[in-house]
Amino acid sequence: MHDLRVLCLHGYAGNAQLLQRQMAPVVSAFGAAEFVYPDAPSLAVGDYGWWHTPSQGWERTRTWLLDLFAAQFRFDAVFG
Repeated sequence: MHDLRVLCLHGYAGNAQLLQRQMAPVVSAFGAAEFVYPDAPSLAVGDYGWWHTPSQGWERTRTWLLDLFAAQFRFDAVFG
């Protein structure tokens, strides 16, 4: 098991794979840490971003995050 588990949320027009590549230098500095990179739920329906102003898509994202926290082992930190 890892000592530290970090949930990494990509930017508005990004995705998990891009953020993982961008964070590679930072991640290499952590020995026993696990970094988890999910895609925003909107990417599955051809959209982008986690939600749009003022709140379009927020409920979908909120529900998705609550489900993620319920299903996944603990997260010690969130990067985003």
